[in-house]
Amino acid sequence: MLVKYAGNTGAAFKDPTKGKELALAEYQSGADIIFHASGSTGLGVFEAGRQLHKLAIGVDSDQYDEAPGVVLTSMVKRVDTAVFETIRGLKAGQWRGGIRDFGLADHGVTWVYDDRNKALIPAPVKATVDSLEKEIVAGHIKPPTEP
Repeated sequence: MLVKYAGNTGAAFKDPTKGKELALAEYQSGADIIFHASGSTGLGVFEAGRQLHKLAIGVDSDQYDEAPGVVLTSMVKRVDTAVFETIRGLKAGQWRGGIRDFGLADHGVTWVYDDRNKALIPAPVKATVDSLEKEIVAGHIKPPTEP
């Protein structure tokens, strides 16, 4: 696994030029697919993918429209789920302040698999991802929380 960071300030999330530079280096080091979690810096990752005919994974929302044919899938934050569950808890008199994580089991995150990208993701790969998701939800696999 290759890991690169654009920086450690807010500006690091707003630098597509840096994103492209880092992505080109990763692709040239052998990466086939890059998952970015870098705001608009990720647009540079998509540009590198276009240039080298490589794939990337978007973040936060479905980023397919940013780079069709380059964006393999996206990790989607289901903010709608978090808002709905918060309102439901408030309405039921069960709301409490603090930090709440919405993970796979809570339907707080997901990945995009639809008519636009399923030709890029073979059925056995989708089946593996679905199986891994079930294992994570069941607690049999603990994803890392730190890089």
